[in-house]
Amino acid sequence: VDTVTPLPAGDARPVEVDVALGALRPEDVAVALYVGPIGGQGEIASPLVSEMKVVRPAREGVYVFEGALSGQAAGRHGFRIRILPAHDDLANPLMLNCITWG
Repeated sequence: VDTVTPLPAGDARPVEVDVALGALRPEDVAVALYVGPIGGQGEIASPLVSEMKVVRPAREGVYVFEGALSGQAAGRHGFRIRILPAHDDLANPLMLNCITWG
């Protein structure tokens, strides 16, 4: 569903997402808001990525992560949730090709 809700530049709205991790722990993943203007093909162009923090467990194996969506500039913008593996010994989480989008 394509929903359009105005968000004036400079304003922010909280965003919460339930992430089903199963046997993983919240510290095993990096959950982020991926935000930017909508390009000509409907893609998010020039994205800004901001980390979301775990705030509480929702139920067994599911955790609530929270972040803030900020109004950047005029025009149509979109956002997605990106989940990557996280570990201190992992130099580049993108190299594993384990990305989940929501």
